[in-house]
Amino acid sequence: MMKVVTPFEVADCNTELLRAGVPCRVHLTDACGAQSLWLEAEKERLNEAHAVIVEFFEKKDAKPRFDETGTYFTLQ
Repeated sequence: MMKVVTPFEVADCNTELLRAGVPCRVHLTDACGAQSLWLEAEKERLNEAHAVIVEFFEKKDAKPRFDETGTYFTLQ
């Protein structure tokens, strides 16, 4: 089951990325209740970003699942 994320959680996640020194941002698109999360980052920084994102959302009982490009993800 997909977990719904709020814009506030995305903002908090971006704050954590900034604190960790990872230059990237998580974006949320919500169209008619269908959410899409995507990561704006340089390819060589994706692993660092993933680690921060996973740690942040696991504290909220959600597990990020990244697509094959590593830039789009869902929360379960």
